[in-house]
Amino acid sequence: MSVAWSQSVASLQRPHREDYLFFAIVRPIFRPMRWQHTGLPSAAIMVVMKLYERETLIDILNERLGNARRGLGHVVCLSGDAGAGKTALLRHFVEAAQTRVLWGACEDLSTPEALGPLSDWARESQLPVFAATPQPGHRIELFSDVLQALSEDQIIAIIEDLHWADGATLDLVRFLGRRIANKPVLLIVTARNEDSSARARLRTALGQIPTEQKTYIDLPNLSAAAVETLAKNAGMDGNKVYQLSSGNAFFVTELLRGGDALPATVREAVLARFDRFPVPCQRVVQTIAVFPRRAEIWAIRQICPEDFDGIGRAVMAGLIVAGDGDYAFRHEIARRAVESTLPADTRREINRKALSVLRKEPRVSISHLVHHAKAAGDVAYVGELAPLAAAAASLAGAHREAAQHYGTALSVAGDLDAQQRARLLEKHAFELHLIGKLEEAIAAYETALELNRIDGDRLTEGDNLRWISRIHYLSGNRVLADQYGQDALAILEADEPGAELAMAYSNLGQLSMLEDDATATLRWSQKTIAIAKRLGRNDIISHALNNSGAAQRWTDKTAARHNLDRSLQIALENDLPDHVARNYTNRAYVEIQWLEHANAHRFLEAGLTYCTERDLETWRTYIHGCQAQLLLREGRWDEAAAIAQEEILAIEASPMLRFPAVSALARIRLRRGDPDVADLIAMLASYMDTGNEPPRFLLYVSICAEHAWISGSVDGKLADLINQAARLASKTGDIWTAGELCFWAQKLGIKDLPELPIAMPYQLIAAGHWAKAAAAWSELHCPYDRALVLMSGDEAAQHQGLACLNDLGAKAVADRFRRSLRLQGSRSIPRGPHSATRSNPSGLTRRQMTVLGLLAEGLSNSDIGQRLFVSTITVDHHVSAILAKLEVRTRGQAVALAQTKDLI
Repeated sequence: MSVAWSQSVASLQRPHREDYLFFAIVRPIFRPMRWQHTGLPSAAIMVVMKLYERETLIDILNERLGNARRGLGHVVCLSGDAGAGKTALLRHFVEAAQTRVLWGACEDLSTPEALGPLSDWARESQLPVFAATPQPGHRIELFSDVLQALSEDQIIAIIEDLHWADGATLDLVRFLGRRIANKPVLLIVTARNEDSSARARLRTALGQIPTEQKTYIDLPNLSAAAVETLAKNAGMDGNKVYQLSSGNAFFVTELLRGGDALPATVREAVLARFDRFPVPCQRVVQTIAVFPRRAEIWAIRQICPEDFDGIGRAVMAGLIVAGDGDYAFRHEIARRAVESTLPADTRREINRKALSVLRKEPRVSISHLVHHAKAAGDVAYVGELAPLAAAAASLAGAHREAAQHYGTALSVAGDLDAQQRARLLEKHAFELHLIGKLEEAIAAYETALELNRIDGDRLTEGDNLRWISRIHYLSGNRVLADQYGQDALAILEADEPGAELAMAYSNLGQLSMLEDDATATLRWSQKTIAIAKRLGRNDIISHALNNSGAAQRWTDKTAARHNLDRSLQIALENDLPDHVARNYTNRAYVEIQWLEHANAHRFLEAGLTYCTERDLETWRTYIHGCQAQLLLREGRWDEAAAIAQEEILAIEASPMLRFPAVSALARIRLRRGDPDVADLIAMLASYMDTGNEPPRFLLYVSICAEHAWISGSVDGKLADLINQAARLASKTGDIWTAGELCFWAQKLGIKDLPELPIAMPYQLIAAGHWAKAAAAWSELHCPYDRALVLMSGDEAAQHQGLACLNDLGAKAVADRFRRSLRLQGSRSIPRGPHSATRSNPSGLTRRQMTVLGLLAEGLSNSDIGQRLFVSTITVDHHVSAILAKLEVRTRGQAVALAQTKDLI
């Protein structure tokens, strides 16, 4: 262990941006600072005071640290508004902890630097593992090495400003969080939570970490009482300060620094102090302001050689903090306030000078150079660097950042020839498709296609068409996918057989597989593999085997598994992320359709982990939706609904990618009697216009049939749909969906269905053997299907079935059966929901009542999640259900109505 690595927090000198939480501002005094680690001169205007209203949060952090010291690692997410005091709280915590600390942060660069916080950890620890660059196919090994380095001794590892993180850093946080449980590591991340984008990045980073291994802490603003105390010490009107600041700690501090005149905004407060500095000091401060997080002292000295000595005044005033070899604003809010005053020409000139200095230093990252080159308007240098930055980001698995860098390169690519622009567009399109921005990916490929046509490059033109076909399918347009696929084939078959033609064949094989046409799929796959073997292209072989295996799921189960296993093996051995992700998706889907739940869970978890760690958002979204479908089948409806809701709300997910999640949530809401189910079914119907493939069509018709039975409404159109679907299921060999369609047809009184091969539980139902059918569903771990069958049995079975439906929360289904039993003259009908639910007239479950009580206490969803040890997403679902059942629009209305009804 190196000396640098072993240093305690007491020797660290990092930029302290939010010290205001435990400082009271008084009249200028001259005495040594009581806090020895800021790097500030002894003359100052601050005196260390207590940390206000943060004792409980410090206790939580200390408890998690104590567990980490015993080898029970944990992740803490500290979130709050900009200026709430996140850094100050952590400084106070780590000072008392006397534990080794690594402190890193993400920066507000135009495009974030891949794994930027690791550079900070490397600088502090001097350990080479944190400075390593991911090698092709070995990013997980780098992450494992980082975890091993952190685990060698008790450590607090901090990453600030996760809302600015690149995709690879988010992946690293997920990787560490999922493996930290038995390590002596406390990982703390901070992030802003004031906008949907910031919250989305938190979900991306932390959503896959087990609930028991993470803690969310929301940092509230200071209360009026705390502000009053601070203002009184400074001889100012606490009420006015609170009214202006709303308790935002940074704003409070800036207001109290300002003296008698209270500015109206924090920006005015910062600039009022800035305006009092001498001109040389102002020029240095303005230079520091164009650096997103910190400015190295050596760089500032070279950029501002004549004014450099003037920085002391800004440091003394507390606007700038001197760190270990760098300068930084005490807070990002202050930096932006100063930067906003710079005229455009001045800002460009400062960035130009910064770029001329930074580009000579090899240690400066490409992302930083691109940031300053863009701000300086240096088009040529941006065009030179952005593709390099994109390639590095893609290598690190930061595909969002790679797409941004390629977009930057294209924005300045006016002087490139057609071929060069086409290559950039193709790379940009590929990265866009990996992160789910499918419409943008199609547009980029179509532009590249036109350039390749102009250039007369027929092979690349054909390959572009094949890619456009693929992405149209992912975006939900099967019609255009088929059209572009055939167009690609027409061009490529006119030339010598090569890799492009092999992939065109395999693309058509994939489209045939998605139509459940096993014969056509195998024919295209044979053509593909013949060319791919001659070329030694294992990636294409993997793709074709994947198609074959998935297509054979209803015709040859053994061959299906063999081909899928072989495809995955090839993809893993050759490090083919897109092929690995697609294989996990298809394999999990096949196992779900076979009702092989244990295998399905295994492949779902493996696929989610793989895609999440590599930022393969397109595949992750689809796999997550499939997981919701499996959990639904197993009766784990709350978990399924939470997952489905998360994916439906994903901004970048296409209708096709959302389909599994939408179908799962539609069934849950349908069975529970929740509102808005019609909207979800309409979403599924809209997909049928352009993506009407057998698997999705059969699922859609099954949902429509169940909806009709529950609502008691059936028409001729539905009967025709069920007949059409039944014939299609018979043709494809899908015995489970065929059985389900027959089941609902019988319930709805629809006759004249063709004779179909159906799965055993449905055969037993059709033969009247309800007890054996119920036992079969029980062995398959399908409680809802079992409950439906029990309702066809004797009175005891019916009571058991109703109890199961109540446990699942299938209120609409249970009510439908009760109505039917009453019409049959049954006198002994269970009354419905559990006593806890019956105790309120709105049908709230016991957990929903608990959540409603916590809403009444004024807790946020994340606070409730902490209290109940569940994810915020799960709380979101509970709150949505409460609002729906109470038929109100807001949380406040829900609490008010609950109080009126004496529910709380």
